[in-house]
Amino acid sequence: MSPQPVQTMQEIKHGLPSVAPSPRRSHWQGNYRLCVAAPDWIDLYGHMNMACYAMVLDLLGHDILEDCGFGESWTRKTQLGLFTVQANIRYHREIRQGDPLRITMVLNRHDDKRIFAELRMHQDEKGYLAATMDQVSICASLDTRRAMPFPEADRARIASLL
Repeated sequence: MSPQPVQTMQEIKHGLPSVAPSPRRSHWQGNYRLCVAAPDWIDLYGHMNMACYAMVLDLLGHDILEDCGFGESWTRKTQLGLFTVQANIRYHREIRQGDPLRITMVLNRHDDKRIFAELRMHQDEKGYLAATMDQVSICASLDTRRAMPFPEADRARIASLL
């Protein structure tokens, strides 16, 4: 039985995208989220508005980060966050209303303070790559609002996911 995809943006905001498998040690790509392109994401040209690509990739990317131990629970426990300092979206093929989408994340590399990742959006039914977003995030203290090195245990966990 296949998982039921998210139907609305409200569901995405509440973190209810469908099933995600457990993280695989070798890659973050084993984690995914599903959703469906909602009517209010579609622009005058009949395809998904460019701003909605960023919104969907960002919100569902946060859910994938939670699976990998760097989401809301990590932030609440450590008072650290991942602040995006650079993002670049490439639009490969259009998405239309009702298209089922699969969002994945690939961790490319990291250093003491940064994670370099790629989020991918596939049209899940037809299997084509619709968009990618390269993103650089820094570890930042929520108290000082400044970049800081990841704690040693977190660096080791990130390294295990490469």
